[in-house]
Amino acid sequence: MRDLICLKFKIEKKLNVGAGSVISKITSDNPLLRINDKILIPGSTIKGILRTSLIRISSLLGHNITPTVHPEKMNSKDIVTSLFGKPDSEGKIFVRNVFLDSNTITLTHVKLNDKTNTCEEGKLFSTEYLPHNFEFEVLIELYDVSSEEFRSLMAAIAELNYERFGQAGIVSVRIDKSKSVVNPDLLRDEISKMVWEELGV
Repeated sequence: MRDLICLKFKIEKKLNVGAGSVISKITSDNPLLRINDKILIPGSTIKGILRTSLIRISSLLGHNITPTVHPEKMNSKDIVTSLFGKPDSEGKIFVRNVFLDSNTITLTHVKLNDKTNTCEEGKLFSTEYLPHNFEFEVLIELYDVSSEEFRSLMAAIAELNYERFGQAGIVSVRIDKSKSVVNPDLLRDEISKMVWEELGV
């Protein structure tokens, strides 16, 4: 069975996601990723942040997760792999790419030396950002998720409000109920229902 969750993101701190090749129109060392003049936020980026969120809070949900970047060491039976998959198996969620029309801002920064905590002489660089208060929507498709898997995903969505997004960006997240289609049985779980009600608009 397919369910759909529509998330509404609001940028609370300037956001840079990914960096495409330098485009002649963009005077920035770190431009936003673009395809056909549209700013692109890859679904895989959002899925990765959701995965990180779930790993961070997994113990609070009663899951024992051992994070690893090595595919051969991933436990195919844990809740993270079940939802998000691994190289040799698909997960149960798909996050659609986001294409945006937006004005952007470009800021110049000074590179810091990590060892001395001082500015490096002549090391200036510029980064293009989506601006503060800009809003966009993200669609997440769910396939045959169990109540436990849905609860874990909802908790990970709530945790997004405290996660870094892209290069030091911060967002607030809400659930657009009017554009979401969720099996009512999944909302019988107390945690899922609480997140749905608290974040729902």
